[in-house]
Amino acid sequence: MENEKVLLSIKEASELSGLGQSKLYELCRQPDCEFVIKLGDKKLKKNLIHRAKLLAWLDGVKEI
Repeated sequence: MENEKVLLSIKEASELSGLGQSKLYELCRQPDCEFVIKLGDKKLKKNLIHRAKLLAWLDGVKEI
């Protein structure tokens, strides 16, 4: 079994999912986004994407 990262940057999540980085940032801003982990404060905010939750979300989504 490969040692896969649990948390991904927006760039890594974009490469994994095929979604553009802008679309991922847009999804992360939605209050009901289940796969984003927000770190930092308002000035120095970083979004990390939970790999398994992103993949599960993609499996269930019909339209983006």
